[in-house]
Amino acid sequence: RGKRSKQGVELAFEEANALLDQLGFQVRPFGGRSVLVEGIPAELQNWDEGAVLLGMLDDLAENRETKRLPLRDKVLATFACRGAIMIGKKLSAAEMRALMDQLFATSLPYTCPHGRPTLFRIGLDDLGRKSHRT
Repeated sequence: RGKRSKQGVELAFEEANALLDQLGFQVRPFGGRSVLVEGIPAELQNWDEGAVLLGMLDDLAENRETKRLPLRDKVLATFACRGAIMIGKKLSAAEMRALMDQLFATSLPYTCPHGRPTLFRIGLDDLGRKSHRT
């Protein structure tokens, strides 16, 4: 997927700014095509020097062009995926338990906001083969 046009990203920002504010992003225009980020959501695990917000705006611009989801749904789904804990990040046992508790407190715990599975069933035989113990 290619990057959206700068105009598309600017329009996506204008449309989604109130929703971004509700999520905890404090962003305001800063002249030209620049914005000033004064705050980010406290629970955001993966800010990545602003790449998360830029990626969200790119996703919103794409959605604006395709009209796949209502704006609110797309903002929330994109925030959830862009701000997710990345593969390879080490978590403590307490963090893992809290994450599972949060997952199962949702109405749809078996898929991410984009429909990809969050859980996989692995039988004991498969687990043994994968760990080279048969």
